[in-house]
Amino acid sequence: MKVKQITWNKKQEAIIEALVDNNKLFVEGGVRSGKSFLICWIIDYICSRTPGMTALVLRKSYESIKTDTHMILKHSPGFLTPDKGNWADSSRQFNYHNGSKIYFRHAEG
Repeated sequence: MKVKQITWNKKQEAIIEALVDNNKLFVEGGVRSGKSFLICWIIDYICSRTPGMTALVLRKSYESIKTDTHMILKHSPGFLTPDKGNWADSSRQFNYHNGSKIYFRHAEG
């Protein structure tokens, strides 16, 4: 398996440091600043290391899940791989082998 080297920009490093130091997370930034990538990495990191964890990824629209969140998690760089678990419910849920789950939902009615 080819592993992509991940490097963080200064803003992403500050977010990670704040999360570790305060157990709180607030992420802001412009378009294409790396917010989604960072949040996806953090969710995967926590779920893959904490058996039985449940995470909810809520986006404004289904399109934003499909074009942003799933693109990062499934394809580029693809954090959620078969060695970690499997996709269920038409990609609305990822089940880790350790019992953790990520649910993907949108706010559109």
